[in-house]
Parts: sequence; C-alpha cells; structure tokens
Amino acid sequence: MHMYNVDEPTPRTKKTPDPFAVAAGLLKNDSHLIVPLLLLLSLSGVAQALDVSPKFREAIGLQLIERFIQLAVLVFVVLRWRTKLGREGQASVSAFAVTSRMMLVGFLVWGALMSPTFLLLFSTNPAITLPICILFTVGIFWWFRFYFYFLVYGILGSSLLTGVSQTLAIGRRAPTAAVRSLVAPVALTSLLVWLVALPSPDGRSVGWAAAGAAVQGVFWLLSIYTGLGLGLLLLDEQEWRGAKLDAYRKERLETLEAQGRASFVNILSPASGVKIFVLAVCVMAFNLVQALHTPPAASIKVVSLQAEDQILRVALELKDTDYHFRGFNPLGFSVASQTGYSISTELVRISRTPNGKKGEREFEVSEDEQKGPVMLYLEFATNKTDDVLRSLDNMWLWYNQVSIAPLRIEDGRGTGRIA
Repeated sequence: MHMYNVDEPTPRTKKTPDPFAVAAGLLKNDSHLIVPLLLLLSLSGVAQALDVSPKFREAIGLQLIERFIQLAVLVFVVLRWRTKLGREGQASVSAFAVTSRMMLVGFLVWGALMSPTFLLLFSTNPAITLPICILFTVGIFWWFRFYFYFLVYGILGSSLLTGVSQTLAIGRRAPTAAVRSLVAPVALTSLLVWLVALPSPDGRSVGWAAAGAAVQGVFWLLSIYTGLGLGLLLLDEQEWRGAKLDAYRKERLETLEAQGRASFVNILSPASGVKIFVLAVCVMAFNLVQALHTPPAASIKVVSLQAEDQILRVALELKDTDYHFRGFNPLGFSVASQTGYSISTELVRISRTPNGKKGEREFEVSEDEQKGPVMLYLEFATNKTDDVLRSLDNMWLWYNQVSIAPLRIEDGRGTGRIA
C-alpha cells in the first residue's frame, strides 16, 4: 500500500511531488474561477461590514449564510477536481450525495467548533469561562483531526459513517498536515487585510472596511486548494484506485506540480507563508502606529470637568457626521500634560449617562444618534490630590497618542474647547 509522506522535510526527492506546488497547479488550472469565487465568498463579509449596528439575530443569520457559501464553494471545487481526476468512462460519484454529505458534515463541524463561543456570549457566570475555553481547545484539536473530511466525502465518495473513520485515519497519518496547509492562506490573507487597511487604519471608512472584509475570502479559497493539494497525496493507492481515479496518478500529480512551479501562485508552502507572515506583521505594526497617531474623526467638546476623591470626571459632547463613530474607541482616552506626561492612571468609567456605575465601559450609539451630538461621561483615576488637580494649568485630554483639548477646572466646568 503506497502513500506519499507529506510530513517529510524538504528538499523532496523526485519521486515525491511537492503538495504545495500541486496546490498551486490546481489553482492555476482554475485561475478563471478565482475572481467569481472570491466575489461570492465576500458577499456576507461585506454585508456585515456595511451594517454598522447589526442585531444579534441578523448577525447569526449572516454567519450561517457565510458558512453556506463557504461550503458551497468547497463542494464546487472538490467535485470539479473529482471529475477531472476521475477515470474516463468510469461512473463518477453522485453530485447530490457528495453535496449533501459535505454540507451536513461541514455545518456539524462548524457548529461543534462555534458552540463554546455561543455559550460564552450567553453566559453570565464567570465560573464557566475556563471550562468553556478548555472545551474550545479540545474542539480545535478534533477540528484539525477531522480537517480532511472534504477529501473523504468529496474525492472518495464515502458514506457518512465510513467517512468518519477514514477522515480520522487520515488525520493520524499526517497530524501536522492541516496546520501546514493553513500557514500560507493565513499569512497571505493577513497581509492583504492589513494592506487594505492602510488608508483607514482605525476602521472609520465604510468602504475600506468592506474591502478588508472582502479580501478575507482569500483565506477560505486558498485553504481549499492547499488542503486539496495535500489531500491528494495523503490518499493511499488502494483508496485512490477504489475511488476510480486516474490510473496514472503519479504522472497527473507531477504534471500539476510542474504547472504549479511555473505559476506565480507558487507561494503556498509553509516556508513561503512564514516569510509573508513576517511582512504582514510589519504592515500591521505600521497600521497600529498610524492608528494611534490619527486624531478621532468625531468632533469633541469638553462640557464639564470635576475633581473629587482623586477622580477626574469629564463630560464630553461628541459629533461625527461623516463616519458615524465607526472606528471610535473611548478606551483610547487619557489625561496627560501637553508633552505626554501621564496624569491619569486608569480610565475607570465610560458611560452614556452621568450616573453610570463604577467600572462601566459602555459606548453604544443607536442608529438615530449616529451623527450626534451624543454625550459621553468619563472618569479617570489619578494619584494626585483634588487641590493639585484644580491647580494644574497643563492638563490635556488625549485620544491614543494625540492631544485633543486642554482641560482646566473652573468652578466645576471645563474649558469648552472643541477638538
């Protein structure tokens, strides 16, 4: 029984095709489908990005639609290559049966992986957070073990029960294969997302946010091809022939490998992925620095300022007619001198009401309030006495790394400056 060892270190012998070059060959042959498939995969992500205040039920609905589209693309690509690799004149697998099984298993795997997340969303008991995190970790482990289910149900055409044992067997053969297949897709997608974010690093622009959501479909599409390239080599000879695939397996894979090596998409290996990821991290760091030094889009007016029990209470009036507070994060506020010497030690309260609870950190703007003006109440802890705070004439409100407005306590009222 012959099976290619996809976990062996590079360089490879001439007898062992490079699975990532094979994946590049698969992708090159489907180059005319890349744009339509990416547009399809981007639909739900763009819809989520354009909806500035989605309701929970609508957000869940969009996630279900997104998963359906992802699985539909997976089924399409796998069935396409099942047909192309099948023996000429031999009966192929039932497209309806393959689609039904892959959809069912795909939703079950996704649901099992996401269930701990949903439990955390609805849970109000902090004691179950650790068990849920452990459950999520276990789920990740079994998700990697069950990663190649599409190969079993789509390429081999196995039944539901038989496919479970076959998928787990493939996971045991090459336990690192799933991780290795994801390195380049994660890296390339990260790089594209951060490049698209360069014009609007804080996420205030709807257009660039939608573009960033759209390019996230690259991950799913690339992971299909890297997974398929690895999977075709993971099948042993008995499974290959039992599925009535091309008798000239070695030659077909070598042809795909040669096509992939000559293609511009021959950057799907883990080694290439690591290099791309380093570049992505550099772009991400540049974006974060740029975001920290970008003034907020909202206009900010200091309405009142009070000092009591080493606490600074600041009332702000905010207005954002252009971006509707998209990308605005009140956690970025602090109090310091104009040169950046820290005066506040902690932002202890963020509230829309003047009598909010201590420790509250809520900033939600309804659809009717998106243009403003809206009120925001902040409380900053300091290590200075109230008399010292009242005497300071070099106290400024900062947003991230940008000084916004001078603060001066005058009979309990602020300076009234507008940033």
